[in-house]
Amino acid sequence: TRNPSVVVRLLRADTVWRDNDLVHVGRGEIWTALKGKWDYALHYQIQLTLQSHNALSVTVSFEAEWQDSVHGNWNRTRGQAEFHFDDERQITTFESSDSHSPITTTERRLRIRPVVSNL
Repeated sequence: TRNPSVVVRLLRADTVWRDNDLVHVGRGEIWTALKGKWDYALHYQIQLTLQSHNALSVTVSFEAEWQDSVHGNWNRTRGQAEFHFDDERQITTFESSDSHSPITTTERRLRIRPVVSNL
C-alpha cells in the first residue's frame, strides 16, 4: 500500500526506520517520511525478491520505477531492505540501502498490470 496510515499500524511505537542516510524514529516521523516520499514518487511500481527470512526478520532485494512529481522524470531504484520484528510481529527496525538512476519511458520494465477477476 502507499497509504502511510496503514503502514504505521504495522510498526512498534519506537520503530527505527533507516532509508540510506535518513533515520526516522517512531510512527509520526515515519508517517511523515512515507507521505512525502509517496507524494513525490508517482506511479510507484516495485518488484520484491525474497533473499532470506527467519521468525523475526525478512530481507528482500527490490527494483522500483517511479515518476517524480516535480519534473515528470522517470527513475529506477534498486536496493536491499531488511525488516526486523518483535514477538508480536510488529516492525522494530527497517533498514534500506538503495540507489536511483534516471530512465526513459521506453526503458521502463515494471508496468501496472490490470487485476483480472473471474467473477
